[in-house]
Amino acid sequence: MTERPTPSWVRDLLGEDATLVDVLGGGTSRATVLVEVPPAHRRVVARHDGGHGPLSGTAFTLEREAAAVAAARRAGAPVAAVVATAADGRTYAVEQLPGRPDHAGEAI
Repeated sequence: MTERPTPSWVRDLLGEDATLVDVLGGGTSRATVLVEVPPAHRRVVARHDGGHGPLSGTAFTLEREAAAVAAARRAGAPVAAVVATAADGRTYAVEQLPGRPDHAGEAI
């Protein structure tokens, strides 16, 4: 297996020692990755808008998404805690929750 370098936007958000574990998704708008963050070696899920997708420059920003996730958590919804948000609003990270996605019912 070829090791992939940790993107600079991950290091900018979570520190130089943050390490890419896996790429979870990446469409034309946003990348989603799993990252390990020392010193506790906790894992977080980070999302980034590279600025070139169809949602870039619209009202549907990752800053807005992070705010919605944080508001849902404050309201008692079982969602991950936001652990970091970039000053420019294009990147944020949440704690990794246990479990796996349930893809039942999705088209293959």
